[in-house]
Amino acid sequence: AKKAFPQKKWHVHFSGINYGDKGEKNHIPAEKKEWQELFKFFKTLDKEIVLICEAPDPLGDAVKGMGIWKG
Repeated sequence: AKKAFPQKKWHVHFSGINYGDKGEKNHIPAEKKEWQELFKFFKTLDKEIVLICEAPDPLGDAVKGMGIWKG
């Protein structure tokens, strides 16, 4: 990711995704494990990241994510 995306500032969209036979159907709240994996990846980077939550309840999911981040 460091070589593929050399920019210092990142703008990232994130949510859980419900898949069907033809691909992505809709966004769903992210599971705790998905938040943990995302944050683990972010910690390997030297980036300024703006994270946009695309879950059906973006505020609720973002609050959950912040709780996981602060651990």
